Amino acid sequence: MNDNVLMQIAIDEAGKGEADLTYENPRVGAVIVKDGKVLGRGYHHRFGGHHAEIEAYQSLAKPSDIQGACIYVTLEPCASRGKVSSCAETMLTWGLKRVVIGSLDPNPSTNGKGLKLLREHGIEVIVLNDGASRQLNPAFHYFFEKNLPYVRLKVATSANRKVNAGSGQQTKITDSIADQDVHRLRAASSAILVGSETFLIDQPNLTVRKIALQHEQPLRIVLDRSGRFKDLPIQWRDNYLIFTSDEGFAETSPRVKLYDGSIADLLAILAELGIQSLLVEGGPIVHAAFLQESAWQEFWHYQSDSDFPDEGLSAVLPASEPALLRQQVPVGNTIRYIYRNEVL
Repeated sequence: MNDNVLMQIAIDEAGKGEADLTYENPRVGAVIVKDGKVLGRGYHHRFGGHHAEIEAYQSLAKPSDIQGACIYVTLEPCASRGKVSSCAETMLTWGLKRVVIGSLDPNPSTNGKGLKLLREHGIEVIVLNDGASRQLNPAFHYFFEKNLPYVRLKVATSANRKVNAGSGQQTKITDSIADQDVHRLRAASSAILVGSETFLIDQPNLTVRKIALQHEQPLRIVLDRSGRFKDLPIQWRDNYLIFTSDEGFAETSPRVKLYDGSIADLLAILAELGIQSLLVEGGPIVHAAFLQESAWQEFWHYQSDSDFPDEGLSAVLPASEPALLRQQVPVGNTIRYIYRNEVL
């Protein structure tokens, strides 16, 4: 078996990870091979847990079997000490002969440093640059390469693409199965954003509730450009980060951020706050603003199987170009369409 075949086994391991569990950590897989035989394999299970390399090592029948072996890992072993020890440092003690990496880690805390450390200690290191990690972890790579949050727009509509049954009406669209899918999407996001109109009508919690959460809740953000919420109790504001163009309102609390009204400025501020991925749940005016500035990477559309009255509010959806439909699958009472913006 050659390097590409063995790396594919590591990629398959990485795919076992779930984005809602790994959160802001990348999904990574690793396979330990010696004399053409796979001895151990592992993947990153959850945010704050063991990395894939450690999981693979711990899966060995005998730890001593790793002497003179090769490890295939989809992403460069980390070189920084964080929630767990540096994988690159730990791997120096295993007696590895060779390390094959799918992609370099774009995070400046590791980028090239893990590779350098391993080579300095006499271990042969090969980088395949296969692109698999970018496909598995688009938000992780985008954030560290572009210094901007990865943006997913999400909307639930009726079959005739209405977001409610009438102006100002709160309307349930998705069933419990689709709801769980949405909450997994929330759990994979650093922050969730809605506009002030959507917030006032729907009063969304913007929290992960339908599934077990093993990491912190996403940051909750409300866009209130004109300062509609300035008279609401301060205690309410403490639960959200509010963006406004009203200078007076912005001076009332550190939880109220001043921005110039553009999506570009909003995303720049969120990047400074370390927001890796942003889920924009609406409403149509906010979606239109992101679409107009082409400030999005994915659009998730849950379309139910029933129609709403014509007076219902219409959703704002991406045009056929430059958006491309990448996925169309049934989820509960909806069809989930995922579009990917080619203008990144």
